[in-house]
Amino acid sequence: MRLPHALGRLGALAGLLLSLAPSASAAPFNRLLGLHPIPPAEDKDRYTQGYIKAGSFVDNERKADGAAAAARPDNGGAASNLYQLYLHDAVRGDKMGFVADLLFLSDRGAGSRFKPTQFDYLIGLPMKSGDWRIQFDREEALALNRPKAGYRTWDARLSFEMGAAEKKPGTQKKRASELRGVLTAGCFLHNNTFPARSDLTGLAMLRYNARGEAGVHVFRLRGEADFLTEKHGALSPVQMNLSVGAAVVVRDVDLAFSRESGKMLDRTGTRAYYLLTLTYPFKM
Repeated sequence: MRLPHALGRLGALAGLLLSLAPSASAAPFNRLLGLHPIPPAEDKDRYTQGYIKAGSFVDNERKADGAAAAARPDNGGAASNLYQLYLHDAVRGDKMGFVADLLFLSDRGAGSRFKPTQFDYLIGLPMKSGDWRIQFDREEALALNRPKAGYRTWDARLSFEMGAAEKKPGTQKKRASELRGVLTAGCFLHNNTFPARSDLTGLAMLRYNARGEAGVHVFRLRGEADFLTEKHGALSPVQMNLSVGAAVVVRDVDLAFSRESGKMLDRTGTRAYYLLTLTYPFKM
């Protein structure tokens, strides 16, 4: 693919994603955890890989009606910094393993803007066959300064990966430009606490997620759409969370800037903020 043509495709994708993002005007920071791509590997391969991420929330000041991104699962505080550790332990190459995803948020209104006030963790069992992946997870979010605030869930997910960036050694040379994405449908198997909406009403039942990335050399454009339905309700979503951003990736180190937004689809309520992150991957 020639560079001008690839840049044209990136521009068209960015325009489409930006047209879908609601205007700034959704609540707790509710990122889908534990879904980092698993690279192809032989069944005999045994390894541990992951990444460390640090981020800062931009334009997320506390207002009269709350902050765009809260620092606790009860919608309290205003998120200031993000710290994340993701681990994937391969048991049978890319066929089976374990994942752990740990996420911390700090509150810009607390005594220290760097001390965590929220801790989320996910422990999962992914099983993969070709481009298909099924995963069972235990997830919990805790307010570190308010013990009773938080949620606990069990869920199952089915994902389809398109255009995986990493190939088995010797099968294909990495291209200068590429498109890839992941489509995911999930169901909360047990959920008595995780809200369906950003105002903490309802209980989530189903989750639909779509992620896409277009890259040219070291530059990336990314988009993500995440939808939640309500328990005992229809299959149509009641909450939509969007992320649109760009990144520069040099020697696998990722510097990204994104616009995060959330919107309740069956009532008024939309807020948005910006997130700057630095990600360092590793493999052992």
